[in-house]
Amino acid sequence: MTVAEPPRCCVFPAVRISVDMHNALAIPCAPPATTGVFGISDSPHTNIGLTDSTPGSTLLHDEDVGNRWQNLSARRERDRAARGLSHAEQKKRARRTGRCREDAIIIDVRISHTTVCCRAVALIVLSACGVRVVTAQSSALPLFPVRPLWTIPLGASLAAPPAFDRSRGYLSLDDGRFVAFDLQLGVEIWTETVSTQSQPAVGDDLLFIVEADALSARRASDGTLAWQQLLAEPLAAAPIWDNGWLILAEQSGTVVALRATDGERIWHQSLGAPVSAPPSLAADGVFVPLLDNRVVSLQVETGELRWERRLGGTPSEVLALDDRSYVGSQDNFFYCLRTNSGEVDWRWRTGADVIGKAAVDDNLVYFVSLDNILRGLDRRSGAQRWKRTLPLRASRGPVLTGETLIVGGIGRALPGFSAEGGQPANTVDLPGDVVAAPHTYDAGGVPALVVVTHDIATGASLRAYRRRIEPDIVPVQPLPDVEPVTLPTTS
Repeated sequence: MTVAEPPRCCVFPAVRISVDMHNALAIPCAPPATTGVFGISDSPHTNIGLTDSTPGSTLLHDEDVGNRWQNLSARRERDRAARGLSHAEQKKRARRTGRCREDAIIIDVRISHTTVCCRAVALIVLSACGVRVVTAQSSALPLFPVRPLWTIPLGASLAAPPAFDRSRGYLSLDDGRFVAFDLQLGVEIWTETVSTQSQPAVGDDLLFIVEADALSARRASDGTLAWQQLLAEPLAAAPIWDNGWLILAEQSGTVVALRATDGERIWHQSLGAPVSAPPSLAADGVFVPLLDNRVVSLQVETGELRWERRLGGTPSEVLALDDRSYVGSQDNFFYCLRTNSGEVDWRWRTGADVIGKAAVDDNLVYFVSLDNILRGLDRRSGAQRWKRTLPLRASRGPVLTGETLIVGGIGRALPGFSAEGGQPANTVDLPGDVVAAPHTYDAGGVPALVVVTHDIATGASLRAYRRRIEPDIVPVQPLPDVEPVTLPTTS
């Protein structure tokens, strides 16, 4: 979960709060003076825990917190004994010196065994300490219903599909501008004059842009040039970044691997046919769909051939996972391949060609075909769990956010569906046609969606929508059968 950095704050060790904090954690948003798991008092049920301050630290819950607490308590006793301080003396010293823990956000606060008044007091104390409380439900909110967050007129049309990372959007426009926007604030960050007709790749805090005869890497923060490499020939698909690797697919059928940080060429492999969609990376492999109906897997470190599988039609983009890989085809089949061998595990017949890249969760895999059907299949067995007719002509694969599937296509709406059963969830009605795949992100703990639209009268715009928290406004209705009452007058 990404949390915006809050103001600095203090939580004093002497404070006691009547809150069940066994399932709660506080995440430091800047490195505190001491790292580790800390508490306000000596019971895991009345303490605030802190994860390590390293980036990407994992939230702990339930038994993990209890285990950390037991280890912490034992370590505390050893430290007290080494310093010759009793428990009471250490608490007295903490109150006297006013030492504090800084920059904490309480996650998953669960208040129990208290009255309503006590709960209010607990939250007031947390607020007074400068601690922002975020309940567990905020990270699990569904996308719908949504409300407009911000709109940015672009003043030009898209020259290539946009790219996104966790906090920014990058758009190439047909007037020669390449613009970066802040997704949280809806403001322009920087603009460079760059001409490209290929979707950029983002990774390692760099933005990889294919220009006329070169590949440029620009810093995502300010757009300045980091490195540039000449291209031996034009590319047949957009570049792909993953875990430090940058994969290029040339029109001749050669796949090239670069080191993303400096652009050095590591290996290249000729496959004998151009790609039909961008390659994918997973499980130490590069998975390449080809126009001659093959799917080829290469070793990511060396480019050596691992396996190849010929399908009944031209494959679409591969969704590669550690155990299985999923790919649609123009033979009206959706395939599940074993990632380590390329063996066909199962396939499902559709009523038309499968388009775009599939989406997946723990149980199901989701894909769209040109018969305007969205399907949810069991990941392992291939059994169809549900299917849903789409209200539009789909032009790309589904986007999964939480438990909601978003399908983009031709029209001025983005319909949403339940991932569990395919039921319609809601629809984002737009003032213009959708011209690029929607992107979902976290807007301060609340799910949000950004999409590029185009209208003949107003041109292209970048629009953001976020989950609406406020309840629906219901018009006040007059009370039925109201009888007038005359109040007695007083002299």
